[in-house]
Amino acid sequence: MKKVLVLGSTGLVGSALVEKLKGSVEVVEASFNHAENPFDISNPESLKALFEKSRESRCNSMYGGCGEYV
Repeated sequence: MKKVLVLGSTGLVGSALVEKLKGSVEVVEASFNHAENPFDISNPESLKALFEKSRESRCNSMYGGCGEYV
């Protein structure tokens, strides 16, 4: 089964995407406040660590949303 990394999985669009994908692919969720896969989009080291982790788990695709940062 393919694995898909969804960035922003706890947000409006990301959570809808996770629900849509579940059952057809293995979903790896990640977001700023995610318990297992947290990341901070403004911190390059945080993103690098997440991508390394997702590479180890052999994710086939990655999806990310965009948001407003204040």
